[in-house]
Amino acid sequence: MYESLDTFDYWFFFILGLGFYYLIDKTMITIRPRYLESVEESINDTAHLLSSFIEIDLIQNKAKPIYLNESWMLPNLGSIVKQRLNPMFQNVQSHKFNARIYSLTKTSVDTQVYVTDAKGIVVYDSHQFRTGLDYSKFNDVLLTLNDKYGARSSKIQSEEDSGALFVSSAIRVDNRIVGVLTVIKPKSSVNLFIEDARQKFWNLSILIAGLISLLFLVLVFYTIRPIRKLSDYISKIRLGLSPTFPKIAIPEIRDLGREMEHLISELEGRKYIENYIQTFTHEIRSPLTSIIASSELLQDGIPETQIKNLSKNIQSESRRIQEIIDRLLELSSLENSKGLDLADTIDLNELCKDIVQTCMPEIQKFGIQISFSPIELPLIIKGNEFYLRFAFMNLLRNAIEFTDIDHHIQISISYNKINQAQIQIYNETDSIPEYAIDKIWNKFYSLPRKRTGRKSSGLGLALVKQVLNYHNASIQIENVNKGVMATVIFL
Repeated sequence: MYESLDTFDYWFFFILGLGFYYLIDKTMITIRPRYLESVEESINDTAHLLSSFIEIDLIQNKAKPIYLNESWMLPNLGSIVKQRLNPMFQNVQSHKFNARIYSLTKTSVDTQVYVTDAKGIVVYDSHQFRTGLDYSKFNDVLLTLNDKYGARSSKIQSEEDSGALFVSSAIRVDNRIVGVLTVIKPKSSVNLFIEDARQKFWNLSILIAGLISLLFLVLVFYTIRPIRKLSDYISKIRLGLSPTFPKIAIPEIRDLGREMEHLISELEGRKYIENYIQTFTHEIRSPLTSIIASSELLQDGIPETQIKNLSKNIQSESRRIQEIIDRLLELSSLENSKGLDLADTIDLNELCKDIVQTCMPEIQKFGIQISFSPIELPLIIKGNEFYLRFAFMNLLRNAIEFTDIDHHIQISISYNKINQAQIQIYNETDSIPEYAIDKIWNKFYSLPRKRTGRKSSGLGLALVKQVLNYHNASIQIENVNKGVMATVIFL
C-alpha cells in the first residue's frame, strides 16, 4: 500500500517518538506524587476525625492540662486514648471481608495510629511496638507540636517494607496542644494503584502513537503519493516519453497536475514548432538546391540524354521532399496525441507473419533470404493494430534496404529470461558505425542505403519508437556478429 518513505517521513517518526518519550517520561514521573497527594489528603481527614474523637473524650473526662517543662501535659492521656482506640482496632482486626477495589483485593485494614504527648513521647500505638519511643524529632510530630502541618514519608519498621505516609493532627484541650495523633498508611496498597495507572497510561500512549502513525501513513498515501505520481509523470515527459495522466483522487492536486500538463504542452509546442522549422528547412534545402540546379540546366538547351537524367533527378528529389512532409505529419500527429486507442486484440505471431508476406515481393526482388520463427502458442497483446503494423513494417523495410543480395534476414518471436514477450529482427549486413549508434533515433538522421547510396527522410525510427512507447514497449538496435539486431520488448 505504501511506497518507500523519504527523509521527511523518517524525521516525522523520529520527532513523534522523541515527543512521546518525553510526554510518557514526564507523566510517569508525576503519576506517583499525584496518587500520594490524593491519599495524603484522605489520611489528613482521618487524622483530624480521630483527634477530634479523642478531644471529646478528654473534655468529657474533664482533663486539665498541666504546664510542665514548657509543655502542656496530660498525665492520663495514654490511658484515655488506649481506652477509646484499643477496642476499635481490636474489633476491626477481627473483621473478615473481601473488597475488590479496581485491581486491588483488600482483606484487612492496614491503617495504623500512634499518639504522642506534648513532649513527643509515644503514649499509644495501635501496633504496640512504638510505645515509649521519642518521636519529637520526626516531622509529623515536631511540626504539629509547633502548630504547623505535620507529615512525613518513611519506612514503618524495616528497610524491606515499601514505606508509608505519616500524617498528624494536634490534640487540643482548652485550645492548648497536649498531644499529637498520627495516622499511618502503608504505600504497598497505593503502589498497586500507581503501577496499574502507569501501565494503563503506557498502553494508552502506545495506542495513541500507533493511531497517529497510522493516520500519518494514510495522509502520506492520499497526499504525498499523488504528488509523487505527478512528479513521476512530469519526469517521464521530460525524458521524452508519452505517459498517460495518472489517476489522482485529490481534486486540488489533480487540477494542479492538469495545469502543469497544459503549461508543459504549450512550452513543448513552441519548442516543437521551432525545432521542426529548423530541421525541415535544413532537410529540404539539399533537394531544393538540386531541383533548382536541374531546372536551370534544362533551360540551357542540353542534350536529350541529360534532359532525361535531370528529369529523373527532379522527380527523385521531389519525392524525397514529399516523403519528408508525409512523415513529419505522421510524427507530429503521434507526438501531439495523448495516447493511442489500444483496444485491439493482436496476435504478434499472425501480425509478423502478415508483415513478412506483405514485404515478400521486395525480399524476392533483391534475392534476400528470410526466415520467420514464431512462438508455438498464440502471443496475444492489447494495442493499436494499425500503428503496430506500421512500426514493424518500418523495421522490416529498414532491414531489407540495408541487406545485400543473397544475404539473410531472420525474424523470431520468444520470451526473454524474465518472461517478457520480445520480437527480434536480425539482418546480415555491415555494422552501424560507432558514431551513428546513438544518432539513429534522431529526427532526420539517416545513413546511406546499401544498394542506392541515397538517404531516407530520417523519420522512420523516430515514428517506430513513438508507437512502441504508446504500447509500453522498448526497442534496442545494436551491432551483433555479422549484422545488426533490432529487439522490441513488451514490458
